[in-house]
Amino acid sequence: MKRVLLAIAALALVLSAAACAPGAPTGAPSDQSAATGQPEKVIMTYLHGGAPPADMQLVVDAINRRIRDRINAEIEYYPLPIFEAFTGKYHVLLSSGERIDLMVIPFQNIVPYVDAGLLNPLDELLAQHAPTIMALSQEFPILQTATVRGEVYGVAPVNATYGVQTGFIVNKDWVTEFQIPEKEIYTLDEMGELFGAVKAKYPDMYPVCVNPNILFLPPFPIDSLGASASSGVLIGLESTQIVNLWASQEYEDFVLKMREWYEAGYIPPDAATTTATLAEQTNAGVCAAYPMVMEPVQTTTTKASSGFESVGMPTSINYYPSLSPNGSANWSVPITAKSPEAAVKFLDLMYADHELANMLLWGIEGKHFVKTDVEQVIAFPEGVNGQNSGYYVTYGLYGDRRYEYQWDVRATRRFTDEYTAANMKNPTKAVGYMFDPTGYTNQIIAIDAVVNKYNVALLTGSVADVRGTLEKMNAELKAAGIDEVIAANQAQFDAWLASR
Repeated sequence: MKRVLLAIAALALVLSAAACAPGAPTGAPSDQSAATGQPEKVIMTYLHGGAPPADMQLVVDAINRRIRDRINAEIEYYPLPIFEAFTGKYHVLLSSGERIDLMVIPFQNIVPYVDAGLLNPLDELLAQHAPTIMALSQEFPILQTATVRGEVYGVAPVNATYGVQTGFIVNKDWVTEFQIPEKEIYTLDEMGELFGAVKAKYPDMYPVCVNPNILFLPPFPIDSLGASASSGVLIGLESTQIVNLWASQEYEDFVLKMREWYEAGYIPPDAATTTATLAEQTNAGVCAAYPMVMEPVQTTTTKASSGFESVGMPTSINYYPSLSPNGSANWSVPITAKSPEAAVKFLDLMYADHELANMLLWGIEGKHFVKTDVEQVIAFPEGVNGQNSGYYVTYGLYGDRRYEYQWDVRATRRFTDEYTAANMKNPTKAVGYMFDPTGYTNQIIAIDAVVNKYNVALLTGSVADVRGTLEKMNAELKAAGIDEVIAANQAQFDAWLASR
């Protein structure tokens, strides 16, 4: 960007720099009326890690050259640090009348925005201007997490993968050394036998890494019904009975097993409090296995990334639960939009034009990335890396993510489509349902506080008296109102089941 601006007069340089300041639109095209035949302006949020990329305007210009004649629109970025999207910044901007035509709400429930009257309903706009999105919505749940009381207020990206399979990432050398047979699913007892063999031979090592942000995942299907476990879960694929997870026999059995592992020295004693990342722990040789969702890109690691080559050892079946509103991003049209129709046309093009989506994500081919001989896999140009690139923000927020360029072949469709297909063969009974927590906010906040107080210690095996702690935890959950919230969830779910 600087090389371009050096050729511009000093006044233009100052104006351009001001336009690119965080919290203000980048100022690419002027505001033109569609009635004049000039492109309509679409101001869209662009989330970054803390400072806008240096080449942001170059990418915007390239995008506009691609889309201008196709939808008679041009975009401007409204750059924002991603953390501001979680701290009420959107509410402040929209309440003050700030113009934003297209806004991405990342990984949070959209209901508070709807209840505050900050978003436009999208049903008619999508029906008129978004044929690609409407077609994809018949196959993928991209409207589910932003449908509130029967109206659509946002569109999620098509995920690269759907569904869940839990398990462990394990040092590949251990599998060879201890002659572990390849299986589709390993029981926790079988995993414990492996960790016991490792501990016996390498007594100074803790076989299983964990930290409070990446906890052990139970080896049985759980569906939080489009919300969180604080409002109840289904356990198993066939159940329609919503239960308190922390009062279930399945959860008790699981945390008792974790306590057994902790006492045997398989889990580090500071597992519930450590601030060390998994990569830091594995590279330091503290351990060489950790729990993880078994997505293809995660099931094998290299020595460069984790200190060892690894394999995935699944402990659950593949299954497909309902989506949580906190597990996705949603593109919405705020009430301050001046070009809602153009915004939705651009949004639809984001899903239809995979090259466009990759430009939004990775920038300009040849400058910010290069294609490799492996389909869908990219690399940095010579002399460029993640630190000095003028456009390297890795938030996957755009369009149909199955077509994203990847830096690792294991994240390409060659692997991810097979994983999704396996998961979707085993749906829970709540796929397509989402609990509406309106009226229960205070109870859920209180329930979350109790869960945060006990859950990490239980899941890491750090609690000596497991049953006594569970009894105390569940008494506090009852006092916080978990039974009332679950009853409301069950009533909504029963009505939803009856309507199908």
